[in-house]
Amino acid sequence: MMSHVTSEPSPSIPLSHRAIGLAVVLFTAVLRLLPVVVSRFLFDITVPFLVVGSWIREKRVGRGVNRNLHIAFRDQLTPGMAMRLRWAWARHMTWLFIDFVHMPGIQKENLSRFVDCEDWDRVRAEYELSKGLICVTGHIGVPELLGHVASLLGAVVNGVFRPPGITPVGDYLTGVRSSGGQRVLSKWNVNWPLKKALDRGEGIGLTGDENTVKNPVFVPFLGTPAATNPIPAVLHRATGAPVAVMTVHRRGRLEYRLHVWDVIHITKTDDRDADIEAILLRINAALSRAIRSSPAQWFWGMRRFHTRPPDEVLGKDGLPPAAHSQGGAPTPEVRGAPIELTT
Repeated sequence: MMSHVTSEPSPSIPLSHRAIGLAVVLFTAVLRLLPVVVSRFLFDITVPFLVVGSWIREKRVGRGVNRNLHIAFRDQLTPGMAMRLRWAWARHMTWLFIDFVHMPGIQKENLSRFVDCEDWDRVRAEYELSKGLICVTGHIGVPELLGHVASLLGAVVNGVFRPPGITPVGDYLTGVRSSGGQRVLSKWNVNWPLKKALDRGEGIGLTGDENTVKNPVFVPFLGTPAATNPIPAVLHRATGAPVAVMTVHRRGRLEYRLHVWDVIHITKTDDRDADIEAILLRINAALSRAIRSSPAQWFWGMRRFHTRPPDEVLGKDGLPPAAHSQGGAPTPEVRGAPIELTT
């Protein structure tokens, strides 16, 4: 008696999704052909709409750019500075798409023409020890470039991304992200694959500046306790792989610089919670320095300070209280550095 196995058919892609995917591919192809100065001019036209739209949304939901600016800079922020920073942030956000579509054109043979990678020497030796490397970045500068650049520098990088709901768009994004050799992992159920990658001596890429709802650890971020994902610290403690806090900032027209803000090693103790908190304190302090160095290049519309400690009492200004040192004085992360509006 003959038997056969019927394979389950792959889900069909809706025609509307195919059309959206094709539109994205065609639009980005045209964008690559345009001189960057022309692309920037065209995207600058959208800046006022983003500024107004972000302001309207914040009025409706009660959180957004202005609230986060006040949480981060406190009494250092004036209304004029807040407005100038919102415009600079909006311009940065529109230019990110230009950076992304030109990313495949940055390859090993021309890398030095686009990216200053001098800081990579701080982590090269760490990676070559074959213990793996936990690269933590944030929504700072041009985050899509970090895994791309690190791959071109010779690291095996496993980047974690949220897959979009439209399959053809996801396929396009994966193609761009992997154009320098980076491996693209879906963020869903990714902890075990990340652990195995570190065991193989590879690098992994994580973001450390997102609001965390599940099992958060509250440590200072930009001077205010913030719900922080413990995964980078858990992986460091479990594997011994160093944590390198890195960003890639834009500093000109398709010109960037790779920054290494901290390389973290701790000696594992019997107090797991204390170890994790110590690691996260350094990660958040490094990310805070990165943001303060170029505040216009952070995603100020994020829900970074949305989840709060259950016993927290808001201040008279309606903001969560700032983190303080044991002596009662604001920490350096609260005081911060002068605000510069570079994009």
